[in-house]
Formats: sequence, structure tokens, C-alpha cells
Amino acid sequence: AGLPKPAPCELDDILAGIDKSHYPGWGSNGAQLHGMLKDGKGVPIKCWCCTFEDLKFLRGEVRAAINSGKIQPTARDSFDPTDDVVGPNMYTV
Repeated sequence: AGLPKPAPCELDDILAGIDKSHYPGWGSNGAQLHGMLKDGKGVPIKCWCCTFEDLKFLRGEVRAAINSGKIQPTARDSFDPTDDVVGPNMYTV
């Protein structure tokens, strides 16, 4: 039957306006994307950057995955799918 969809919130409005074309590496292997798999050259992990816009985008992708059932609570991460403040943890994501 699927998981209950949480009530809309301000975050939904913010994420609705985000253009995913600004995130061409979404879903890619970070080390490969930044050239770290070739002879140790590339951008070191400690120099990767994450902006507030990146975090809002990630939250929207996580919310979409929860709503579609791709991310679900487990025995190790019993987050509440209707809670739009806490969870799931990054291991679950």
C-alpha cells in the first residue's frame, strides 16, 4: 500500500523550484567524478564542497525516495517516514 505521504511543508515549495540540471553529478561515484581514481590526482575528498543549496536538493531527493518507497525504515534505522525533520540516517540513504 506504500508509506503515508507527509503533509506539504515549506521545504516542498523550496525544492519545487530547484533545477536538477545544476547537479550533473547527482548519483555518480564521487571519487570517480572528481578524478580521484586516476593516479591519485584530482580534487582531494577534503576539498569537496557542499552548499546549502546542495543540502536542500539532497533533502528533496531523500523525501522523493521515501514517498516512492525506495527508502524505508529498517531494523537498524527505524525513522518515521512522516517526520520531515529527523531521519533517515545517511547509511540508509
